[in-house]
Amino acid sequence: MAHFRISEAQIISLFLESVAWGILLICFISCMKTLLFTPDGVKRRGAINWQMLSVSVLTFLVATFDISIALYHNIVAFVQFTGPGGPDAELTNISDWVNVMKTADVVISTMLGDGMLFYRCWIIYQRSWLAAFPSLLLWLACLGLGISVIYFESTLHSRILVNANQLVPLITAYLAGTIVLNVITTFLIVWRLWRVERTNRRHGLLDASGVRSQLFSVETSKRRSKLMDVAFTLVESGMIYTVTTVITFITYVVKNNAVYVVSSVGVQAVGIAFDLIIIRSVTRQTNEADRAYDASHSIQFVRSNAALGGKGYASRGATQEQDRGNTIPMQIMVSQSQDRISGDFSRKAG
Repeated sequence: MAHFRISEAQIISLFLESVAWGILLICFISCMKTLLFTPDGVKRRGAINWQMLSVSVLTFLVATFDISIALYHNIVAFVQFTGPGGPDAELTNISDWVNVMKTADVVISTMLGDGMLFYRCWIIYQRSWLAAFPSLLLWLACLGLGISVIYFESTLHSRILVNANQLVPLITAYLAGTIVLNVITTFLIVWRLWRVERTNRRHGLLDASGVRSQLFSVETSKRRSKLMDVAFTLVESGMIYTVTTVITFITYVVKNNAVYVVSSVGVQAVGIAFDLIIIRSVTRQTNEADRAYDASHSIQFVRSNAALGGKGYASRGATQEQDRGNTIPMQIMVSQSQDRISGDFSRKAG
């Protein structure tokens, strides 16, 4: 790939971005269906998550615009341009409006994706600015760097590539900041969910005397909780975008023209990752719709007679007791609350 020309990079970029846009289109249609419709018909206006809807539409529009101008640029370079230098001369005009807008698309899509990741972190930490401050600071820094990249690129008026020395410091810092922002914010979200999950399990699986219910431990060991499902959804779906950004950073640092290919696919990856999180979250919500929103469970914890100086055992299913006099009835209310941000659920036991 040492002699990977810019003209070759642009053709491959257009092809792969077209494939990615096709995937995005399918995800976008499915996302709109989950956000706007229920099995019974169209959702009421008050039931629609307008924040998620707006960002999904914006990322799709940016991605569609990006692939449109990429097609236009290739037509101009390979068909219409007749000047000296051939297609490479047209494609390396760094301050041409198409090249500037391609860079702007990367910045806008990245800021939208990272902004929503920060927003989820802020919501999960109960709108605590202190907890979300590191993510906010990084997002603002990346925004400033992105605007600077667009400005300097539009004023260079030279036939150079994006990995030219004039742009390397800004773009390197921007890509590195985006990666750090994704890693830190995702970690904060998963760590918060894990702590809540650990607390819920501690209160949900232990009775007042500290005796663990064998029935519950067997059941919960066979399935993953809703909070952990949320964490895995964020990590798995977000990996599409994060991995693309890491590859973009590597190709840019080594000054390989493959950066044009990966960065173009990355614009599509932002929308794909965002839509997948919504689709998977709402699908999980739909699967729970047939269950009671608030369910009361009567649970009997059986204490062993050994604790009372006698002989006996605790029944695993609490359906057979050797000494019914030691059966302790408990009433536990398990409630589920929906997070409108992504359709996620959290549990509270009391």
